[in-house]
Amino acid sequence: MTGCVGTTTEIATFGESTHALTGKIDRVIDSYNTTALEREFTDLASLYSDSHTKDLTREALLEIRKPITPKQKKNFALYRANQALGEYAQALRALSVAGSQGELDMAMADLYGSMKDLNSHYKTLKKSKTPLFEPEDFALSTKLVTALGSLLLQERRNTMIKHIVIEADPKIATICKEITRQLHTSGIGEGIAVAKQYIFTEELIDYRSHTESTLDWRRDKIKRLYQLRREIATSTLLIQEAQKAIKTIQETHHLLAKELQANRFTSHAITQAMRRLKTLNKHYNNFEKLLLECKKISQNKEGVVSCNDPV
Repeated sequence: MTGCVGTTTEIATFGESTHALTGKIDRVIDSYNTTALEREFTDLASLYSDSHTKDLTREALLEIRKPITPKQKKNFALYRANQALGEYAQALRALSVAGSQGELDMAMADLYGSMKDLNSHYKTLKKSKTPLFEPEDFALSTKLVTALGSLLLQERRNTMIKHIVIEADPKIATICKEITRQLHTSGIGEGIAVAKQYIFTEELIDYRSHTESTLDWRRDKIKRLYQLRREIATSTLLIQEAQKAIKTIQETHHLLAKELQANRFTSHAITQAMRRLKTLNKHYNNFEKLLLECKKISQNKEGVVSCNDPV
């Protein structure tokens, strides 16, 4: 019974922490899109100022909406692949805690759907027609459900979860490595830094032009400029923290698969791995902590800080 309860608890912990982490990584990619738009808004505000404010037209605003470029398509695929990874983890959790056959069926449908999404977005990221896996391969899991009968019996549910985690592990490892690589090559960190630097420069010029202003206005503006400088400085750390999170998810999933394959449903190794995942989730975006743990820190001339330890 201890093994049964342990499996349910650890799978639920993995699902919750992984889903939360992928949600935070989503916000990194969102930040890139938001910052790019903010730069365009700043550009227009700077261009149509003073005596030129009346020259702003509807057509100029419509130009902000640009067609999706190949790079943007890859970034969207990265965003969706990361989401699908979180949905897979969430479905595993739902499978482990479901209290009715209907909930179990729904969890299996969500799990299979998330794996199909991973398959689809993997091809876009790789610019390849070769899938992450053949869809019929993962369908073996759904056949096993039928063979096991009702999964409400904890022993049968554990057998199902064990089979899914082991079968999915090489696929999860491959997609995690690809997400990590894409985060490195996508230019998201650099894009955020460049856009924020432009916005910072324009807003600093604007601040200096207000020779007559209240103390409250100046204080609020200085807070804004300080925050922009901090976001420029941490733009690379933002990506490195996301890479670290994906690698931790990959390692935790692999350890879980390895332990389950050896029929160890509870172990010190699993407990430690789950604790590490939860701690990373709790301290995500704590750049001070990240730098304290970093052995090789560098800073470029724009003030962008980077941890040069291997990911």
